[in-house]
Amino acid sequence: MDVSAGKTALPIEILQEIFQWTSHQRDPFSRMEAPVILASVCSWWRSIVFQTPALWSTIVVTHVVRRRRPMAKHSDDTQQVEFQRIKFYLKQSRQSTLDIYVQLTTSNRDKTPNPWTSTPSLRGGPKSSVSDLALTLAPYAPRFRRFHVLSTRYSPVKEFLSTFPQVAMPRLEELHIDRVHRLHSQLHSDCPRTCPESLAFLNIHHITADDAQDYFHDNFPALKSIALASIPLLLPVFTPTHLTSLKMTLPQPDVTTEFRNLLMANAHSLEKLSFMATHTLSAFEHRQLTVSASPENLIWFPVVMKLEISYADPDTFLPLVSVLRFPSLTSLRITNVQRTITFPTKQLFEALFVSIAVDRIENLNLENVFAGHAPLGATDNTISPSLYSCRILNNLTSLATLTITGIDNYILHFLNSTISIASALRLPSLTHLHLIPTGEEGGLENLVSFLWERLALMNNSACPPLQELAITGPPMWMHDLKNIDLRRIAHSVLLLFPTYPQRSGGIWDDNLPTHSSVDLSVMDENGHSA
Repeated sequence: MDVSAGKTALPIEILQEIFQWTSHQRDPFSRMEAPVILASVCSWWRSIVFQTPALWSTIVVTHVVRRRRPMAKHSDDTQQVEFQRIKFYLKQSRQSTLDIYVQLTTSNRDKTPNPWTSTPSLRGGPKSSVSDLALTLAPYAPRFRRFHVLSTRYSPVKEFLSTFPQVAMPRLEELHIDRVHRLHSQLHSDCPRTCPESLAFLNIHHITADDAQDYFHDNFPALKSIALASIPLLLPVFTPTHLTSLKMTLPQPDVTTEFRNLLMANAHSLEKLSFMATHTLSAFEHRQLTVSASPENLIWFPVVMKLEISYADPDTFLPLVSVLRFPSLTSLRITNVQRTITFPTKQLFEALFVSIAVDRIENLNLENVFAGHAPLGATDNTISPSLYSCRILNNLTSLATLTITGIDNYILHFLNSTISIASALRLPSLTHLHLIPTGEEGGLENLVSFLWERLALMNNSACPPLQELAITGPPMWMHDLKNIDLRRIAHSVLLLFPTYPQRSGGIWDDNLPTHSSVDLSVMDENGHSA
């Protein structure tokens, strides 16, 4: 690279814009690394990087919580280096708004044994390093634009946020307090929960319900996105307005007055809603939930475009879904629905599809919804997939993209069945289909059989070709898939396989590349590009 030519060809202002634009298109981890990488190219770029405060405005902290013990003679050198790096970025960012991403993990010896009790530091025991981290970041809180806190456990979140000062955050747009999501992980009893102490830094304990909305407007005027982990007690005064994104992890199946008030206060502005359940009714708790969907109880969300429901125990979500209405919804994602199709599951899907305008859905993502269903042949308590669960694909006249994770032979059979053909005629907008097998034995054989049957249907003009068919699987599948004339099934047929592990296991990974792909539709019989 001719550095001297680049130095004279572009003014500093243009290079600054290019540096900022390229770094801000990436995930937080890459944004934090960007100034260091750019500064290492040459002295000219280095000088520009240090003249661009916005490049230093993203700080990602992966912090292992350790207790400070009285007998310890030396502090952790690794954490001291971490704190020095944080301070350096804070200094270089000058007056820029800050995007702060904190991930807290707990070492095995420092885990709090009882998740329902306070952390040792709050009981008068030894404080942990997480309080030092909070005190390092706290003076810069008025400049926070994004404040995301992820944790593998509950206690560090409480201690970290309880240490923060009670100051106004006029630039804060996103407040996310959430759990770390590991691949194939299950929710556990000590997952982070948002408690009153965790929200103490908002300084809302002293205000009244009548003053709450004015208080949030004055002290957090830019707040648009909130994600909160399990909330045993949602403060009545926690009613920020004008939110566009809300993600809630629900610990109980009841729609409390406080939760309802929060939804109603933002019903006019919310564009994205996400609900996750952590509570599953046991056999001893099971009860027939009666839900009143009378007009006065309904909550309408006129501009919500995207809805996500995860870990959907039907008994947990039915009271909530039954009173919500989404007339403008275009994107729906449902993950990890209770595996056995029972009568409450049928009720949940029926309530869900009453609450949305089905013919407006353009993007549908079903993850672990079909897999593990009861065998064909319904009993009194189970609903056959061919008779019920697959019907949710019907009548989606605007559907353009369909992703199904955890598919099995039942759903593959349905997609090629006469019922499906009739349904496909009512799916004129479907262009993209992504299939992700369950990983069980026979997954490849089922897919190959599905593709051959699909090809036969197309020979009879029963269904049109897709724009793109994507299949997630290992590279070894190429040998079997390339023997099929895939170009007749879809203009582009991609085999996807993971290449990048999740770095945080949480919401920051949304922009990380998760797959590399091979376009099978342009390969010859030898596996080479045509």
